[in-house]
Amino acid sequence: MRQGIFAGILIVCTGLTACERIVSLANEPESKMILPASPTSAVQLNGAWEFYPNEFCELQCETSPEPIAAGPWNDLIGRDGFGTYVLRLDLPEAWRNRPLALQLGDVGSSFRLYVDGVEALAMGEIGATAADTQAKVATGVARFTPRETDRVHLNVQAANFVHRVGGLRVAPVFGLADQVQRLRDQDLIRDLLLLGAILAMGFYHLGLYLSRREDHGSLLFGVFCLGMALRIFTTNQVPAQIVFPELSYLWQARLEYLSFVIGAGLFLLFLSFTFEIRYGKTVAWIYAGVCVAYSLVILFTHVSFFSEILYQLQIIVLVGVVLALGTLIIAAFAGRRGVFASLLGMLFFGGGIINDLLFYRGVHDFGPIFHYGLFFFILAQSYLLSRLFAWAYEAVRQLSDNLTSTNRAYQRFVPLQFLELLKRDDITEVRLGDQTAREMTVLFTDIRSFTELSETLSPEENFNFLNSYLKRMAPIVSAHGGFVDKYIGDAIMALFPGPPEQAVRAAIAMQAELRLYNEHRASMNYAPIRIGIGIHTGQLMLGIVGAEERLEGTVISDTVNTAARIEGLTRAYGVGLLVSGTVRKLLQESGEDFAQRLLGRVRVKGRRESVEIYELLDAYPDAERAAFVETIDQFETAVHAALKGRREESLKDFEAVLARNPDDSVARFYMERDRKSA
Repeated sequence: MRQGIFAGILIVCTGLTACERIVSLANEPESKMILPASPTSAVQLNGAWEFYPNEFCELQCETSPEPIAAGPWNDLIGRDGFGTYVLRLDLPEAWRNRPLALQLGDVGSSFRLYVDGVEALAMGEIGATAADTQAKVATGVARFTPRETDRVHLNVQAANFVHRVGGLRVAPVFGLADQVQRLRDQDLIRDLLLLGAILAMGFYHLGLYLSRREDHGSLLFGVFCLGMALRIFTTNQVPAQIVFPELSYLWQARLEYLSFVIGAGLFLLFLSFTFEIRYGKTVAWIYAGVCVAYSLVILFTHVSFFSEILYQLQIIVLVGVVLALGTLIIAAFAGRRGVFASLLGMLFFGGGIINDLLFYRGVHDFGPIFHYGLFFFILAQSYLLSRLFAWAYEAVRQLSDNLTSTNRAYQRFVPLQFLELLKRDDITEVRLGDQTAREMTVLFTDIRSFTELSETLSPEENFNFLNSYLKRMAPIVSAHGGFVDKYIGDAIMALFPGPPEQAVRAAIAMQAELRLYNEHRASMNYAPIRIGIGIHTGQLMLGIVGAEERLEGTVISDTVNTAARIEGLTRAYGVGLLVSGTVRKLLQESGEDFAQRLLGRVRVKGRRESVEIYELLDAYPDAERAAFVETIDQFETAVHAALKGRREESLKDFEAVLARNPDDSVARFYMERDRKSA
């Protein structure tokens, strides 16, 4: 933004400097002008010239001259014709014997410049008929040293059979060679700087559109800037003739006119899409249609025709300026964001357009300044763009914060680990049918006799109790690399994507936390609670089920069913933590040293194959654990005997275990079962 403002100031200063160094000369009779005594600056030769209609003369002319100010000959001979402009300059002492130069601007529509009878500069081909004339418009600088030390004789031969304006359109600039060349270079640099700035803004807005296709305003403004760049390329110092010297006069004129009229339509469309007001787009499209119709006339007719209807083009452009200002004023009253910057820029831009239209119609001599007005508008758009980016950044930041908060909230319902397993970054990416298959460990835990306990509590007390219990257990799952898949009343189903020892350590920690929780309950005169935990490892399917309007993450697998059934066996055996034979095998392979004992082989409901069940003794407090560890060998001997049907042998061993550890509920379970069977 600062660089754009600096470039704008530089361009304006360059243009103003050029203007300040040109001095206009007063009219003198007999086609003579008095130069300043000292050549401190270049001078504009806009005083009295002699014009010789229908004659080409290099030094001496034969017909009678017509006095004329440096300007078109239309009032003398009409549009088409040819003739010679003549001017004699007396050189003051300070001007003599020094290299001089003359810059000719736009001459309609071909010319030859002679200095003291010698050709110094030419554009196109001049002739007495249209067939002998070849039009070409470009500015040029003629450098020369006068033959006579005190006088310069200037002859400009011109011919025009194509454009509505013939002859000198802009007064030539005369001065020391370095002064005139410097002015020419400054004007060219100004045009190139403006051209570069406008092209950059145009391509930038096109890039914005490509990254955000719904932003039609950026597309329209980008194309508008390219059109205005084309106009700069084909006017003023005419950079187009430098880059493409073979460019025809017809196409140069077409591009100049087309860029202006199409640019007017694009500009109003851009405003209507950027600052939407009632009927704004309708009016803009109608206006654009008129501009397109006029453009077709320019495209398919000759310059001799479409230059004659320049007045209609000027009316169209003026209407566009009024409509643009009206759009911005209405948008300002409607409170559209950023409209005041565009309105300020439009005042400069519109003022420049009106000034140039009056200048080209000969109403005044101040101009052209259209390009400066355009650049001020682009600076206003740059400011607006920077503000829009600031607003957009703030909006994105707020959206990001909201999305982060939303994702955090959703993570309380759908765990982040669940999304990661589905290869999704956030909840918004989840789709019905998303799924993945992998081996995981499932942990089920449940509160013993919760139904009886809940019947003694009110609904509010039930919720308070559950939340008090769950907020102690759930963090333990997360701390050991797992996540809670769902709460089923008082039960917890947790998944562990990592090795099964993570689930086992979590279960041991949950039993330890339960003992602390029971101490807290005892201090509040509440009865202690017990939980059972079952763990199994196997293949399972994680995925999203439901309908489009209601989705849910779930796990479908025999592994889940087995873990739930193992947890249910903790009630029958009266123990706190059971694992499957699969888990026990994986623990041994990983080298994990957990105290464990075989409880037996059972057929879990829903499975054909029986499952070995092991009790992990590390879930007990240290004192109790020691008693169970001491009887592991004798206990497993009793279990193997029971599995083989040797009841007397197993009863004897179980009695011995109970004698050493009266709290062994599993030994008591087997004894009672065997006695009933006997």
